[in-house]
Amino acid sequence: MSDAITQMRDQIRKHQEDKARLEGDLATLAKKRPELDKQIMAAQAKLRDAKGPAVQQIQNELRNAKEAVQGAAGGMQSLRGKIAELTGKIAELEKNIKIVEDFMRPKK
Repeated sequence: MSDAITQMRDQIRKHQEDKARLEGDLATLAKKRPELDKQIMAAQAKLRDAKGPAVQQIQNELRNAKEAVQGAAGGMQSLRGKIAELTGKIAELEKNIKIVEDFMRPKK
């Protein structure tokens, strides 16, 4: 039984490490988001003043910036889902450990 508890604790530790890594990735994406928004605003401002062949280039820049924002938003959503999943797994393992420990406790 104690081997099972040890294995569950090892799984918890691994899940916590994975969760911390994903939370770091999420924070990195969250920091990039304002910069991407600034790029969009800058491209929109340039587009208002642009004339001739520069319009096409600026429209491409704007499209690329918008796609980057959409990608970041999708990535953030995916990371949030994975973090929530790991949080659930950790809670389930902690509950199982408590059940096993309670079962192993000598009865009075």
